[in-house]
Amino acid sequence: MGQWLAKWALRLTGWTLTAEPPRQGKYVMVVAPHTSNWDFVVLYLFKVAFAIEATWMGKHTLFNKPILGKFMYASGGVPIDRRQNHNVVSQMVDRFESATNLTLVLAPEGRRRYMSHWRSGFYQIAINAKVPLLPLFLDYRLKQAGFGKPYQLTGNPSTDMDYLRKFFEKKYGKRNQHAGPIQLKDESQSN
Repeated sequence: MGQWLAKWALRLTGWTLTAEPPRQGKYVMVVAPHTSNWDFVVLYLFKVAFAIEATWMGKHTLFNKPILGKFMYASGGVPIDRRQNHNVVSQMVDRFESATNLTLVLAPEGRRRYMSHWRSGFYQIAINAKVPLLPLFLDYRLKQAGFGKPYQLTGNPSTDMDYLRKFFEKKYGKRNQHAGPIQLKDESQSN
């Protein structure tokens, strides 16, 4: 029933998926552009409509509310306290190592407002867990979402980010003026 309702809601709002969701496996799914809270709603509808098993990390305060918190956990959320360093990268790498299938969805822009660079956690997790990136775009101009091919990181941040820059080229967020450049803070440093 939930799958049917999610597909109906996507059709009603005009959203289409341009590529098949990934088969089971281990991926760090990178979603961009991330410029609005509506991104979560659209992604959640696609997750339910296409039965995509995915885990995501969110601000811990969203999980503290009685009803919302239950929904956040049930939808695959993992609370992250960004005020403190809890070695999140190591925790997620350990999760990948112990899992048979795990798709971790991250929006590396980190916030829904303009940022001068992407946060590097997605990169650190993927490289240390030795799992590929799976890019996913949300294009509000065309009302389309689509997956790229799994990409195994090379360890050269500039090369890897060039792949993502090309994939996300000409994709428009809901509030596209808030979309920042697709770059790490310092791509010249090895990770």
